[in-house]
Amino acid sequence: MSYVHKRVFAMVCFHLHYLHIRQKLDTWHSADTLRGIKVLGMMGTLAGMAGLIWYIFIAQYHHIPVMPVRTSMYIAAVWSFMTAKWGLSLFLYCRMYVRILVGHDPPLISI
Repeated sequence: MSYVHKRVFAMVCFHLHYLHIRQKLDTWHSADTLRGIKVLGMMGTLAGMAGLIWYIFIAQYHHIPVMPVRTSMYIAAVWSFMTAKWGLSLFLYCRMYVRILVGHDPPLISI
């Protein structure tokens, strides 16, 4: 399940970057929608970190080895970390794009 969330957060980050590069971010999203996506990114970060801590705790408490991979809790912890990483990336990029849209932080080069 964590693998699917990681992909969704990564795809939304790609979508925002693509729109920004094509200079169409303001036609697809307003500052309010980006703030909503930013909250989603923060929730993904918190859920990923909670999963990471939980999986490491369970693996340590029950002395579950890394191998075999099929039953390893450490692999699930890695996927939870990836979910947290992409959630944090989504949060930070949405914050940056909100600042750009409202005009507080204009781009360095305007074409």
